[in-house]
Amino acid sequence: MEQSERRGLDHSYDEDMSHDEQLSAEFELAHTIENRMLEHEQEREEQRNQILKTYHDVWDEFYEWEPEPCCSVVRSLQCALVESVEGTSVPLHFSDESMDTDEVDGNTFEVFDIEQDRLCRLDPDIVHVPAFTPHPKYEACTPASQNIRNVGYPRWLDFIPYADEGFPAWTLLHGRRYFHWQDVQRDPDACLIELRTIHILESQPFSYNVINAHSVLPRLFDRDGLIGRFSSRDLWHLPHWPELPELPCTPLDEYIMKTQINEYVDKMCPHMGCLYNLCLLHNDIAEPFSGNIAHVRSGIIKQKIQRPCGEMCCTLDRVQDSFLLHDGFISTD
Repeated sequence: MEQSERRGLDHSYDEDMSHDEQLSAEFELAHTIENRMLEHEQEREEQRNQILKTYHDVWDEFYEWEPEPCCSVVRSLQCALVESVEGTSVPLHFSDESMDTDEVDGNTFEVFDIEQDRLCRLDPDIVHVPAFTPHPKYEACTPASQNIRNVGYPRWLDFIPYADEGFPAWTLLHGRRYFHWQDVQRDPDACLIELRTIHILESQPFSYNVINAHSVLPRLFDRDGLIGRFSSRDLWHLPHWPELPELPCTPLDEYIMKTQINEYVDKMCPHMGCLYNLCLLHNDIAEPFSGNIAHVRSGIIKQKIQRPCGEMCCTLDRVQDSFLLHDGFISTD
């Protein structure tokens, strides 16, 4: 009796010990997971702070540099102070034999038309060109001076006239809030600063995925991504900024053909005679590629057409259903 009671006590004690050990193991596991989560959050916070700090530093550095180059470009557009050069004359030496005195009569000269077999005498007019002040080469970006199709934005100014056109430009500007060649949603300077920030972060190094995950900067990839928009654009050369290595080319995720077509379909003008991307003149909506399965299949065609039209006929897709021509007779398997 005493032995059985002792065995029961030992068994219950072992169960209590195993239960306590299990609770202790679960507590240690939960504590480890919590510590890892805290470390992960702390790491993310440090990464985000580093991205923000780099972004602010590049922003301040850019706008400390920008005013002087912009003023220099504006000053270069003023009239050039070029001193007038006195005209010089160089005597022309011709031999008497090379001059045909019969056809030289003052300011007139004769032209022989070979096709019509006739001789014409022309009396040219003397045109006096007034003196003009030379101007420097215009190297700044000009707005679009063309008619752009209006798609229903009356507050956007679609075009401006040339400087020498007799056009009431101020009347056109009145009542318009935005210029078509300026995108209020995308500041070119901000995009350049963001691209420079990504370049610096990538050299530290920060991967593209880490930078993109914090959503501090605009999206990097996709159709309207920052890298995609600047892939074919000439950027400003900032002399005091140190040269950084070229950004590595990272392959994007694989898309199916339908997604790729619909992703870039609105970048190509649907007008057959136009070769421009994002065309503003032929601003039509390009229909997306649906990729639907055809409703008319070979079985329906074979029901309507019983005899093949040739070796490439769609009814000859299976041997057992094909028609065999032999000695002028038609037989089927």
